Amino acid sequence: MEANQEPLGIGPNAILVIESTVIGGGQFPLKEGGRYFVGRSPACDIVIDLPIISRKHAQIMYHDNAFFVSDLESRNGTYVNAKRLQGDEEVSLSHGDWIGFANDQVILHYHESGGSTTLGMDRTAVHGDLRLDTSTGQVWVKGNQLSPPLSQGEFDLLNILYGKRGIAVGEDELAAALFSGSGDEDDATGEIGRRVRQLRLKMELNPSAPQLLVTLPGYGYILVGPPTSEDGD
Repeated sequence: MEANQEPLGIGPNAILVIESTVIGGGQFPLKEGGRYFVGRSPACDIVIDLPIISRKHAQIMYHDNAFFVSDLESRNGTYVNAKRLQGDEEVSLSHGDWIGFANDQVILHYHESGGSTTLGMDRTAVHGDLRLDTSTGQVWVKGNQLSPPLSQGEFDLLNILYGKRGIAVGEDELAAALFSGSGDEDDATGEIGRRVRQLRLKMELNPSAPQLLVTLPGYGYILVGPPTSEDGD
């Protein structure tokens, strides 16, 4: 999945965060006044390159002070919170809603920038190729143990995000968990950013376009990706 994203100079008004059992994670900023097409065609704003997705599957559009989603006569349907959209039906989105495509094989969670932190309902976004051993500090990505290993600070940050996988974690919460009482609170934001960059260099296939450890602009971070078999759907 990929998106033709707008520059984030003034920050997004909302964010879509992906969950899927068949493709990796990602985030897609939505801006006031925007119109976004979702589909298999490379011309779409949010491209889902799967045969179950129609070339132009759905539309997300801002008007009347809200984002609305509608189906574009797709073959396998567009769903909002498990309810299939009918005909030219248009549904407004609220924080925490999820948009499902093709019987919910691909899900986009709608997250308002000023909303609460929980992005899931009864689902979690967990990368199936990530495994942590808290007793040894070892980390495996796609079955390969990271070498060189993570520093203690990098592992501590990853462990917090892994423990709350599928949930956005704010920088303030991370700072409190990592630096409370240490005397380093003043530089917490800079240090968290540095650790995130180092984690991406060691874990991501393309650190400049992360698919696992994703930034939520103006808020914090989320560990995203397809569910593991042990966590289920």
